[in-house]
Amino acid sequence: LPDAPKDISNHPKSGSVVDPVVKADKDADVDRKIRLYGVIEAFRQVRMPDNKQIDETLLYVKNTSPVDIDQLSPDGRKLIQDARDIIETARLMVQEKNADELFQNFVWHTRDVDVSHAKKDPNEVLPVDKDKAKDDGQTGEILLSDAPSDCS
Repeated sequence: LPDAPKDISNHPKSGSVVDPVVKADKDADVDRKIRLYGVIEAFRQVRMPDNKQIDETLLYVKNTSPVDIDQLSPDGRKLIQDARDIIETARLMVQEKNADELFQNFVWHTRDVDVSHAKKDPNEVLPVDKDKAKDDGQTGEILLSDAPSDCS
């Protein structure tokens, strides 16, 4: 369909509208919303983004301001710059501290863990007597002596 003409006069032309929709803008908006829904649905299924996706998102958030920075006061500009510095620090943390994506793997592998058995009333837990603690200590020493030298 052709774009509808804008006409806000007292006697508008046939087929005109007050606020025409720009197809490219509408398509971009729909695409953004579908992507956001996809991200939300992935989190519902306990799927985590990989480091590349995290990096791309943090870069987008850092480089895209929701407000016109030129219209902000000096304090407002400083606040935006501080937020950008925090986002950049988060990017560096993901790159350096989570390079092997251990966090995502941990979440994925623990998604179906049943913790109901771990929730014990302290009164239900059996006390450890002195002999049991001593036996456990000796077992630990034996295991350590059998371990390769680079593990101890």
